[in-house]
Amino acid sequence: MLKVLIVDDEYMVLKGLEAMITAQKDFPVQVEIASDAAEALEKLKKQVPDVIIADINMPEMDGLQMLQIARERSSRCRFIVCTGYDEIEYLHRAIRQQVEEYLLKPIDRKVLLGKLREIELQKKNESSEALSLLKMNLLYRQTDAPLPGVEELRALFPEEEYRLCIIPNEGSAAQEDLCSIFSPFFPQVMVLHRSRNTVLLIAAPPSLSLRTVRGICRSLLADRQMRWGCSSPLPLSDDCKKIDCRYFYEALSDLILSGLPVSEEEHEEIQCAALRPVWLWNAEENEEKERLLCLLQQLTAALSSPELAFAQMYADFSASIYDPSSSLPDSLHWAEEYRSCLTETHNWNGVYRAVVQLFGHEIPGLCGREASDENTDKINRAAAYIRRNYQEDISLDSVAGYVSLHPSYLSYLFKKKTGESFLHFLHTVRLQAACRLMQEKPEFPLEKISEMVGYRTSTYFYKTFRQRFGTSPRDWQKGADLK
Repeated sequence: MLKVLIVDDEYMVLKGLEAMITAQKDFPVQVEIASDAAEALEKLKKQVPDVIIADINMPEMDGLQMLQIARERSSRCRFIVCTGYDEIEYLHRAIRQQVEEYLLKPIDRKVLLGKLREIELQKKNESSEALSLLKMNLLYRQTDAPLPGVEELRALFPEEEYRLCIIPNEGSAAQEDLCSIFSPFFPQVMVLHRSRNTVLLIAAPPSLSLRTVRGICRSLLADRQMRWGCSSPLPLSDDCKKIDCRYFYEALSDLILSGLPVSEEEHEEIQCAALRPVWLWNAEENEEKERLLCLLQQLTAALSSPELAFAQMYADFSASIYDPSSSLPDSLHWAEEYRSCLTETHNWNGVYRAVVQLFGHEIPGLCGREASDENTDKINRAAAYIRRNYQEDISLDSVAGYVSLHPSYLSYLFKKKTGESFLHFLHTVRLQAACRLMQEKPEFPLEKISEMVGYRTSTYFYKTFRQRFGTSPRDWQKGADLK
């Protein structure tokens, strides 16, 4: 939904613009109004709109001064200015402020709504880009994938806390709209991924305790005979650098734990102990056994029985071999394996050996095996595919399908074989192509070049280019021309 703030000191103009925008049916919109700059800036403290439509001629503080302050508070807001005076000075100031549109009163309805529609489409593309980056970080083991900006995340996820919820798509219940099931109980629900498993982001305010959140999920899904698992709160509005795949594996571990012979009270005890690291094996580590035994000791000290500590460890190990596209075994499978492993184990060293024996062959690199020649060939094919098709909307999922590997395993192999992540390699290929085009076709607009090398929006191209080269594409092009 496009959020619009209209600022004008003329009441009839203010209400007329509000009616004009809310009456259209081309795109969803939420309109706020303010009668002067001071009121508008107060509203900005509570919520940053996507667009500000402001009159230039207002008492005390004119519209362009207000826009300068608003831009300092939020870089993602767009501006449309309007005036009843056709003065060249206003136009020059508006250009310096980088406004989206400069309109003369009386305002042409078609022009205004057309510009708002254009901004709404840009917002959709940028939101899609941000969600794609968030999905890459949350669902795959990417250690250096870029993250959306803090402002972008806050715009998409305005609530204070969110949790990841994974629900296997099983039977007829899988066809239900899970968002409509959860929405009456949570302020915001979003489908992040859907294939064999649905992954939801649900806004769970701090006022909802862990027990309450679990109780709501249980009551909503039990009658539908749907399994589910829930993560700890994600720091979407706090420190986005901490967002990674641990939350997906926490939710999956929670789902597995629900299928073990563990009571709901014991389940909550494990979660409330706040010791849910979800054991993700690192093929480069040499001290895994010592770290594992240390973790088991911490779990044993925090929980009421060694069995609960092992239940959490078992669930973490079982979760670590799956990815979002995998079909999950039924709960009976895990319960039987858990009982078998537990009955054959008499001490924590035995637990360690049993778990490694049970899962080691499923985890890449655990046994010190090098990737096969077949996998090396697949990575070479993946790299060649990227070089041929970088102009297209390709992703980790699409390339993984091309070489017949799971996305998470392709990500692991790609980093191991090439020394850089899949996403870093894709950006390298695209940016190198962009640099060639800027030198060979200097007459091409940068927006066209960004589209030609595969970026959905020029904004994302500029951001990625600056992160890689430390300068803007335009300044880089000027420097290349001098040489």
